[in-house]
Parts: sequence; structure tokens; C-alpha cells
Amino acid sequence: MRDVRGRALASSQVRARFFPDIPRRALARNREIEPEKETRPKEDRMPKRPTSCVYCGGPLPPPALTGRPRSFCSAQCRQANERVVVSRNLHEKERRERERLEAEATARREKLEAEVAARDEREYRRAIEAGGDAAAEAKWQRLFDKTSEKGRWSLCQWPLANGEPGACTNRTADVYCAKHNRQLDRESEQQRRRRSEL
Repeated sequence: MRDVRGRALASSQVRARFFPDIPRRALARNREIEPEKETRPKEDRMPKRPTSCVYCGGPLPPPALTGRPRSFCSAQCRQANERVVVSRNLHEKERRERERLEAEATARREKLEAEVAARDEREYRRAIEAGGDAAAEAKWQRLFDKTSEKGRWSLCQWPLANGEPGACTNRTADVYCAKHNRQLDRESEQQRRRRSEL
């Protein structure tokens, strides 16, 4: 490099003139040659061509010079694979449709159950507020439903004055509890004695 008069400049003069703020050591470090990055050959970066048929697994014929790489060994394998793919897609579509229909049916059933439960709760509240046999029958019915869910016991079905069960809430495996079975036995014995006296 030369100055305005055409005289050659030393390296120290060039550095002092054009890079006054950069230390000498930093310039020397920048002049070091960086090692070349390791690069793979172009052949290694290219995807490898398949060597076996996607459908049957047999060897593929020699690849063509142009066009896409072959995936099937013959037209029969290509058609068979297309049938398999179409069948798989159809089954997947049917499965998604079946799941959608089942989800909609479950949602409708849950909605209906919620509406029935809300209606039963309203009727139960009205019966409790009314009092009397209606309240006793409503309490007995609710307790009967809870007991029946366990599947082992039932409730005594001793009737109220209106003829509906609800006068007794004792658990039993029979129609009536032991207390009311004894009462029925006593009444039957009394009727038998009255008939014998006639």
C-alpha cells in the first residue's frame, strides 16, 4: 500500500493509519488461518435410494437415470399397495365416524339423564314440601333406589294409607321386614280363629 505521494507504507504504518484503535495482538490473531470446516461429499448428503420394494420387500430393478426413485418392483405391487392404503384410510375414516357418533350418543344420554335427575329432584322437593304420605312415599322411593343399586338388600314394602309402599324403611331380602311379617302372621292367625269360631 502506498501513500498519496506514491511511497510504500510499512505494515506498522498501515495498521496505525487505518486501524488505530485495534491492538497489534488482535490484528495478528485475525491473520491466523482458520482451519477449513470438514465437509461431506455431495454423494453423502443426498438421500439414499430404496433398494427393496415397499410392498413385497423384494429387490428393485436398476434405477433409471432420470425421474423419481422407484419404490415398487412392479405395477402389481404398486396397485396392491394403493388398495392397502385406500382400505386403511377407509377404516380410519369409519373409526373416526364411529367415535364421533358414539360421543354424540353419550352426550345425548348424559343430557337426558341430567334432565331426568333434575325433574326427579323437583318432584322430590315438591313432595317433601307437601308432607304427609306424599313425603313419606318420596323418601321411601329415594332410599329404595339407593339400596337397590347395591344389589343385596331391598326395603320393606309395608303400604301407607294410600296403598303405596313407604310406611317402613327397614332393609330386608323379602317383600316385608321381619317385624311386619310377624304382624301378618298374627293377623292371619286371628282371622283363622274367627273363622273357626263361626
